[in-house]
Order: sequence, then structure tokens, then C-alpha cells
Amino acid sequence: MKTLYIPSLQSFSGKTAVCLALGRRLQQDGYRVGYFKPLSTQMWEPIPGQTPDEDADFVRRTLGLEEPTEALVGVRLTPSLLRDTLCGCLGRDLMAEVRAAYERVAAGRDVVLVEGGASLREGVGIGLGPAEVADALGAAVLPVIPFYNEMNLVDDCAVAQLRLGPRLLGVLVNGVPKESWDFVQSVARPCLEGRGIRVLGVIPREERLRAISVGELAQVLGAEFLTLPERSDVLVENLVVGAMGGPGPAPHPAHPQPQGRHHRRRPGRHPVGRAGDDRRLPGPHRAPAPAAGGPPPGRGTGRPRPPGPPEHDGDGGGHRAGLRQDPAGPAGETGPL
Repeated sequence: MKTLYIPSLQSFSGKTAVCLALGRRLQQDGYRVGYFKPLSTQMWEPIPGQTPDEDADFVRRTLGLEEPTEALVGVRLTPSLLRDTLCGCLGRDLMAEVRAAYERVAAGRDVVLVEGGASLREGVGIGLGPAEVADALGAAVLPVIPFYNEMNLVDDCAVAQLRLGPRLLGVLVNGVPKESWDFVQSVARPCLEGRGIRVLGVIPREERLRAISVGELAQVLGAEFLTLPERSDVLVENLVVGAMGGPGPAPHPAHPQPQGRHHRRRPGRHPVGRAGDDRRLPGPHRAPAPAAGGPPPGRGTGRPRPPGPPEHDGDGGGHRAGLRQDPAGPAGETGPL
């Protein structure tokens, strides 16, 4: 039975996605695959009824694992557990608990994928650091190295080698932009492998994989569509939060700047959440009605709308979907968006 431990050096580096990709491929090749997470910090502020770890639950459902989510997590860190551990009054062997939970998951499996934390220091203070866990489970370690810049890439790989020692199987570099691809393959990779750090994979950066759809955004905000509700499946390529206008140099009288100009300068598809919809506000906050025969006011401004249909991007390559937040949104917001 083989165990592969997959930590990272930063949060949101792609650890869970790597576990899923490897797990699905191994399952297709006929291997019995297990998944385990030694330390979960998602329960730092426990919420009644919430799954103990969203990553573990997602992997369990995607790979079709039989165990309940609770069985896939070794230790769930909470504020009280941290304090009791640091003061020496816990009376529990956390590493022994991790090993016992791991052995239950590993029973009858050919391969166990162990998902680590968001850095190589996570868990060190309570005796559950990546190097200690890898030694306890007899696992080879494949850290995910997110590409930040050329210098950081080399530094992060060197730090992984320094902290993980002989347990380091190699590194997986994730999120490399096109302009840095040649550097990674032609300069960094030979350099790192010359230092004994095997680069087992390089994954290009793909912005569409990081995007959410306009419909998902509306669901999270508890918002309603003002325009183009049929385009709820369009991916959000750019997200800009800001007022329709803002402080700055006053435009020349001969060249007025229409509201929303900053949004129009950004290429691609992006939703526009419009705040200050004073036509929905009661009493003195309501904008005055337009004069008879006059143009309709812009939302929240009382100024005429800029020319052109509002649902099309001024750059010609994308679309804007207008969203308005529910006044009684999921987070208790009271104003429209």
C-alpha cells in the first residue's frame, strides 16, 4: 500500500484539485483509492449542522468513498483544543489519533492520498507539522508549489526540500502564466533538478478554472437579475467592486465621462452590481421623478443613462449582467447591490 502526502506552501494552491485528479485517474486504472486529511482547521469556529471539513466532504462525494466525512479527518482543530494543547493540559496524543484514523481509512486500499495544510508550518506548534505527519504515516511528499513569480518559485521549492528532507518525492508547480512558461521549463526546472528537487509536473494557469458563473454569484449574494437572466451560466472573468463614479479629476466640460467608464475599460465578461438604487428607497431618499418627456434616470444618480444597450460590454467582447442584491440577503445586508 502506498501513501502520498500532498501539502502546499500557500492557501488556495490546488491541493484538493490535485487529490481529485490523481484519485480519479488511479480509480480508472483499477486501484482502490482512499483519502485522508490529518489536520483540519476549517472547524476553527464550529457551526452547528455544517460538515466538519468541506474539502474532505467534496473529495468523498467526488471519488465515491464509503466513509463518512468525519472518518476522513484525523484531528479537527478548535480554539479550545489549541489552548489545551499549548498549556499541556490536553491529556491526548494527537499524533496517535491521526495514525489510528489513517489506518482505518487505509484498510483495504492500494493508495491513500493525504491532503496537507496550506503551508509547511501548519500544525507544527501542536506536533502535527507536515514533516512529522509524513514520518508517522510513512508517506512520500508531493507539495503543490503555486507560481507567484520566478524568484519565489525557486525559493519555495528550496524551502520544501529543506523542511521535508528525504521524504520529498518531488514538486508540482501550479498556475504558471504563459509569459513565464519558458522560464519554468528551460531555466528553473533544470536548476531545481540539479539540486536534487524533481519537478514532477508543471500546470499552466487557466483563468477559466478559477471563475464562477454569474448565477453562482447571484446565489451567494441573494441577488436578482436586472438583465439577461438567461445568461446565468456565463463565467465571470473579471470582478470589479466599486461605485459607478468616484473621486478624481473633474472631466473637461467638452469631454464628459459617462458613468460606468471603468467597467467598460476591462475586457471580458463581468457582472456589474449596481448600488444606490434610490428608486427602491422610501421617503426622502427617493430620486425625483424625471420630467415629462425627459430621459429615464440612471440608477442611483438621477442622470441620463449613457448611450448604448447596458447589457453589452463597450469593448465588444463580453457581456454585463446586472445584479441587484436582495435587501434581506444571506449576510444580513440591508442595501441593494
